[in-house]
Amino acid sequence: MARKASMKKTDEAVAKELEEALDIDLTGEDFTSGGDLDIAASMEDLEAQIAKAADDLAREGRIADEKP
Repeated sequence: MARKASMKKTDEAVAKELEEALDIDLTGEDFTSGGDLDIAASMEDLEAQIAKAADDLAREGRIADEKP
């Protein structure tokens, strides 16, 4: 029974965290007028990371093809 009780507490904690995350106001002042979150910069960073990862994979593929 103790295990079920702790699982219930965990489920409730996760549900609460999800609710709080969903309650974030994406139209609020922090997101529209120079707040801490800069979505454009974040997207540029993400795109740069993806491009670098793709280059790394391509390079590793060429190296693997060159080895006998």
